[in-house]
Amino acid sequence: MGSSFSLTEEQKKAFEAILKNRESTTAEVNKQSAKYDVFSALLGPEKILTEIKSTLSVGFKGAALFSCDPTNSKELFVALTKLSIQNGDTPVLVLFNGNFKGVASLIKESGIFQKFYVLDCVSKSVSSASDFDNVMFVDSLRNLTQLQIKIVQLLNEGKKVSFIFDSVWPLTLYHSDEVVLKFINSITKLLKKGGATSYYISSNKELYFKLLQFFDESVELKKFF
Repeated sequence: MGSSFSLTEEQKKAFEAILKNRESTTAEVNKQSAKYDVFSALLGPEKILTEIKSTLSVGFKGAALFSCDPTNSKELFVALTKLSIQNGDTPVLVLFNGNFKGVASLIKESGIFQKFYVLDCVSKSVSSASDFDNVMFVDSLRNLTQLQIKIVQLLNEGKKVSFIFDSVWPLTLYHSDEVVLKFINSITKLLKKGGATSYYISSNKELYFKLLQFFDESVELKKFF
């Protein structure tokens, strides 16, 4: 049995501040932005975001699959989160390869303070956890039905959202290729029907080519340093 998992009130408040875009935090970021903007386009996520924008149509709607080197997966994840926000959507960060604590730190360090949702499919497989604020937990990647239910719940709230899947490869650790392909096909159709754009990251080339058939757009990114 997994160890008990809980957050202190201080941890909850810290995470809530990240999710709810507190004005004080935003003001500080805006103060520093002038120093950062000159150089940001040459660095990690911003460079990848520029590459994505040169490939996808403006205001893209639908399902897009991205291939990248494993060393660039975090930068791509951040870039897609920024793209979602720039398109006027609230990002829903679907985690197959990380947990909500790690992604909260990553997003904050990247200068993103807008509201976002998290669907964490990792944490609950190692310890107990309960949904709070804008964070929802799925038992594990074995429970794809529960994941679909959580996605439907978010869609039914009627908000303008985009779903960003941090990595599709971990699905292959729990399911056969046939099951993975059926699930991705099903989830892309579900999100399109719900009017939500979705982005998926694959650092595994073989899986990327198997999944291409289910997507409106696909982007192969070169390795960024």
